[in-house]
Amino acid sequence: MRILISGASGFIGKTLASFFRGKGYEVSPLVRKEGETGILFSFDYPDKYLKDLEGFDAFIHLAGENIAKGRWSQEKKKRIFDSRIESTKALSYAISKLAHPPKIFMTASAIGIFGDRKDEVLKEDSPLGTGFLSDVCKAWEEAATVPSLRCVQLRFGMVLGKGGGSLEKMLPAARLGLGVKLGSGEQFVSWIHIEDLANACLHLLEKDISGPVNISSPHPVKQKDFATALANVLKKPLFLSLPSWMLRLFLGEMAKEVLLTSIRARPEKLLHTGFRFQYPELKGALQSVLSINSPIQ
Repeated sequence: MRILISGASGFIGKTLASFFRGKGYEVSPLVRKEGETGILFSFDYPDKYLKDLEGFDAFIHLAGENIAKGRWSQEKKKRIFDSRIESTKALSYAISKLAHPPKIFMTASAIGIFGDRKDEVLKEDSPLGTGFLSDVCKAWEEAATVPSLRCVQLRFGMVLGKGGGSLEKMLPAARLGLGVKLGSGEQFVSWIHIEDLANACLHLLEKDISGPVNISSPHPVKQKDFATALANVLKKPLFLSLPSWMLRLFLGEMAKEVLLTSIRARPEKLLHTGFRFQYPELKGALQSVLSINSPIQ
């Protein structure tokens, strides 16, 4: 199988590229600058490089602006939106023009599509939410559709793994005993171990599944319990708490939408089609991530 991955230099992309190569698949990164190793493509001029996209069995599109870095200015919000929707529209268009299109088009999305839902259990067919990130994800998933092609939208939860993601940002403080409860700590955090994410993507390649899929553990936890579990695994205390007003003061809308929103996602499609999680519980996932010293197998 030949797989093309955009965003292959990112945290998730690097993991998936290594994982699929380990399974014997041929993996090529999609690149945007001449001279870089991979398949050259321009999101601004998709017609220019169509011939190089021919013959791949799967496209996995992961590129997008980092949402959790700094306050959201209007310019930042535009980059968040455009980097996802415009690039996805360009790839969808390019695929529709190919003589030999892929069998599957998998694109990143996020559980943020559900918005702040307190303790409601959210499956793939649950009503969608409101807010900036929800609106981004709705437009993102709408753009990630090519007629008569199997399309899968990967609604990622918070990804736990070495070398990137939210956990990597938490670790320096947590290792000093400065882990933090955010706001009330009652908001649900939907998370997934990076190995389960990779295996879920393989599962989706092999099964006849389409549409949105929640890529998250079947056991989301409250943020205060996440912070406590991380402190316990590191054998450190947890005594800091940042009130909601302070988070909003310093981080604005990003704090409300990313840190304080409660999303209790359930991976119904994965479970219904027989997917088995290696790390369904948070403690085991954290213990695994904090002891991983080699690429996943």
